[in-house]
Amino acid sequence: MRFFNNKHTVSAMIVTPILTVLAYFAVDFMVKDKPHAAIDGQAYPLIAQSNCRFTSGQCDLVNASFKSNLSVQSNQAVLVLNVSHALQNATIGFVDSNGAEVMPVAMQPLNSDNTHWTLDIPERIDSAATARLALQANNAFYYAETQLRFINYRTAFDKDFRSNDQ
Repeated sequence: MRFFNNKHTVSAMIVTPILTVLAYFAVDFMVKDKPHAAIDGQAYPLIAQSNCRFTSGQCDLVNASFKSNLSVQSNQAVLVLNVSHALQNATIGFVDSNGAEVMPVAMQPLNSDNTHWTLDIPERIDSAATARLALQANNAFYYAETQLRFINYRTAFDKDFRSNDQ
């Protein structure tokens, strides 16, 4: 074991992992995108989270600190939008399961601070349809496209866990 008797080898085995970890964080610090506020008139995509792909009853759409949540009320006929920032406008359009586009309609605010919006889902829209959402907040635009698979809330227990009255 003359290998471990060499002081250069031993010091290299100690220093190398430390330098590797330091280099990892240094490179991340130098090349990462700097967050910036939304610019008036610019459009930003909202990323659909994983709960949008399942029968979860809700869909989270996110872009940095701008968070929105689409959900359906228990009767499956009303779409509700909750957002983290006050909106100036919320519009949603649908593409039904046959590929026919439904004219975009404006959602209606539910409260005075414009963070909760609602819309009656058209009758011909089902879980195979696609929703196209356009939001305006602080003169910046946010958009998303997601399938409506999440509007059918189902659990393995055949029970609605979203409400306490059952």
